[in-house]
Amino acid sequence: MYKKINGGVIVFEIFKINLEVNMKLEFMKLPFEDKSVLYNIMQLYYYDLSEFESETDKFDINSHGLYDTKYLDHFWTEEGRYPYIAKSDGKISGFVLIRKTDPNVFAYEVSEFFVLRKYRKLKIGSFMTENIFNIHNGHWEIRTLLNNIPAQDFWRKKVADLTEGNYEEKMIRNNTRLAWYFNN
Repeated sequence: MYKKINGGVIVFEIFKINLEVNMKLEFMKLPFEDKSVLYNIMQLYYYDLSEFESETDKFDINSHGLYDTKYLDHFWTEEGRYPYIAKSDGKISGFVLIRKTDPNVFAYEVSEFFVLRKYRKLKIGSFMTENIFNIHNGHWEIRTLLNNIPAQDFWRKKVADLTEGNYEEKMIRNNTRLAWYFNN
């Protein structure tokens, strides 16, 4: 079902009989020259996250009407950071930012993960997780905001399926995040 083409672009086709949709899905590392694309999509991501704001997690726009994106440049300037983007029929449908947490071992975290709303019921998130876990093998940490129940439901199912139940789930950061730890 997967095939690599042209410099690591992964193409996967999904057939949705009940929706009569045939989509070409692509998952690729985002080049530096397209950094502004990721910045723009992250505005939607932070807007969505603002729904789950808590006392410890604030999502406020700046005086220019935009959300600040900390560490975005690091995904092109530091080793062990990987910005990926997903496309559905050539249109951007989501992104995932992966960070290697220990340069001496294969240990990774999902720094940010986002699927545009119109693509969420089409299993683009599942497509993206399958790709990141096929590309990067090792020890993983995935965190969600404590109030983000939809993300927790998504990750709990994905991690359980991937690991056949062999993972650890626990509260971290003074009980402000829920995290999953596992090896793939």
